[in-house]
Amino acid sequence: MHWVQKGISHAWILVVISELVSWEGVQTWNYEYSLTNMAWPAAREYCQKSFTDLVAIQNQEEIHYLNQMLPRNPTYYWIGIRKIGGVWTWVGTNKSLGAEAENWAAGEPTPGGEDCVEIYIKRDIETGKWNNEPCTAREKRALCYLASCKAASCSGNGECVEIIGNYTCRCNEGFNGPECEYVVKCDDPQLPRNGYRKCSNSGGSFTYTSVCNYSCVEGFSLNGAESLQCDSSGRWSSPRPTCEVVKCDDPQLPRNGYRKCSNSGGSFSYTSVCNYSCVEGFSLNGAESLQCDSSGRWSSPRPTCEVVKCDDPQLPRNGYRKCSNSGGSFTYTSVCNYSCVEGFSLNGAESLQCDSSGRWSSPRPTCEVVKCDDPQLPRNGYRKCSNSGGSFTYTSVCNYSCVEGFSLNGAESLQCDSSGRWSSPRPTCEVVKCDDLQLPKNGYRKCSNSGGGFTYTSVCNYSCVEGFSLHGSESLQCDSSGRWSSPRPTCEVVKCDDPQFPKNGYQNCSYSGGSFTYTSVCNYSCMEGFSLNGSDSLQCDSSGRWSSPRPTCEVVKCDDPQLPRNGYRNCSPSVGSFTYTSVCNYSCVEGFSLNGSESLQCDSSGRWSSPRPTCEAAEQRQYVTKVAIGTAGGASALLLSLPFLGYCIKKYRKKVMRERLSL
Repeated sequence: MHWVQKGISHAWILVVISELVSWEGVQTWNYEYSLTNMAWPAAREYCQKSFTDLVAIQNQEEIHYLNQMLPRNPTYYWIGIRKIGGVWTWVGTNKSLGAEAENWAAGEPTPGGEDCVEIYIKRDIETGKWNNEPCTAREKRALCYLASCKAASCSGNGECVEIIGNYTCRCNEGFNGPECEYVVKCDDPQLPRNGYRKCSNSGGSFTYTSVCNYSCVEGFSLNGAESLQCDSSGRWSSPRPTCEVVKCDDPQLPRNGYRKCSNSGGSFSYTSVCNYSCVEGFSLNGAESLQCDSSGRWSSPRPTCEVVKCDDPQLPRNGYRKCSNSGGSFTYTSVCNYSCVEGFSLNGAESLQCDSSGRWSSPRPTCEVVKCDDPQLPRNGYRKCSNSGGSFTYTSVCNYSCVEGFSLNGAESLQCDSSGRWSSPRPTCEVVKCDDLQLPKNGYRKCSNSGGGFTYTSVCNYSCVEGFSLHGSESLQCDSSGRWSSPRPTCEVVKCDDPQFPKNGYQNCSYSGGSFTYTSVCNYSCMEGFSLNGSDSLQCDSSGRWSSPRPTCEVVKCDDPQLPRNGYRNCSPSVGSFTYTSVCNYSCVEGFSLNGSESLQCDSSGRWSSPRPTCEAAEQRQYVTKVAIGTAGGASALLLSLPFLGYCIKKYRKKVMRERLSL
């Protein structure tokens, strides 16, 4: 229902009722307004007294609803927005104005002291928009709202927010549901391996603010947060921690000592054990075994290895001693070297060393009259000594030399000195060595050396790959002076002599650089009328010879065409064979005529230009002539004899020609 100020008449109540009837269902939306105009502070007091407060518009939907449902008032309506501390604020909720709800008219809000807000309801332009006005200088209707929210709304776990005709709950952190009736839950974070957990959850579920505290069994330390809390998103504040095995620092290896540990993976963890010992000559000072305890510390301090000590070995009579001890004590590896005065030799070890057990390596030596050991004869050598009585005494001398092929390695002369030692080590006779000659290019080498060295009498035999010939000695021997018997040979490419052009022929060769070398090829052919006698291709082989003899170009020959029966033949040349361009001229004896070509020539293929002619008998022709002469007379007989006469003349001419050729 609508409320009115004090002193309003019954007529005014009728107006209110009339407006309520025309505004169907407005009371269901919980909006109310005054029927009189008043300043903004009075309007708020009016709304707070009878309703909840001046309307707190929250979105465009609400503005659209109010503009439709409220009656037009020329001075418009106050709403619950005021500038507080320079910020436009909803006075009912004390929240700053959000961007979603802003609905300022063009050019608004204006700066200055206009700190209260009106809404244009059913204005012709910019209807539903806002304008800032002075709070007390202008009067307008109060636009109020009656809150739908109650004390029990949102289950006490959220903020109740008014909406048109209803409310909605904005849940507090950790709650959800329409009335914020459900508390947020987290999954069971599980118990870590080798660990403990104590949680504040009730009823077996983990809800918002539930806390789980973690710890580990002995020998394990917590890796992660000790305490986890279920947050408002249903997630734990940190990942579940793990229990990692406690680790001790590396106890390190003591100087001059050994260590054998049971650690795995390179780390020293709870219950790991390290056993210690010392290198030879040192004794352990401290615990032999250390164990990593649950606090990450070792059960004892790391032991040390102390050096072993020996007693003073004393000085021998007629002798000297020089010791390496420092600080007056004889410790492990301390050495005492002994010698005797001139004319005395040491009987015993020259050097004594303090060993790992605290004893000297040998008894203390004595000084005996000087004698030198037999220096022995070197293998492959000679020796000549000045000793007398079979023993080698002080100043005895031995001179050394070697057999052929061996050289002396060491001093040529040794003398027995006052200490009973020879002036130098006994020399040795080492076999003479030659330098490696290397393998010739394009060649092979087979040597008799053993062990990779070339020594006296070593032999190297050389040969060349196919197509190359050896220049130099085939076999080299290492002589007694350490030199090879000859210079190293070389492998030169094999060459063949120039095979020359054949007479009446052609030659085409693959040689390079003007010489014929291994694999060079020469191809041959002949001029017309000549045929190749031999191979048409020659190759220079690995022995420096051609694969075949050089071919020749022989003149083409024709078979003897033979003399025809009853005929003659005149050939050039007249003796010997019939060769290319030879000509034979043919004729027949009297009474025979030539059938075929008179002249035959031997061509480049070795064949005659025509088949050999034959001589045919002329008897029939003679018979006809005789008959004509015997039976006819006068001019008829003369006419019949003319062909025969021509034949006779022709035969005569050929005879004369043969006679001339024979001359």
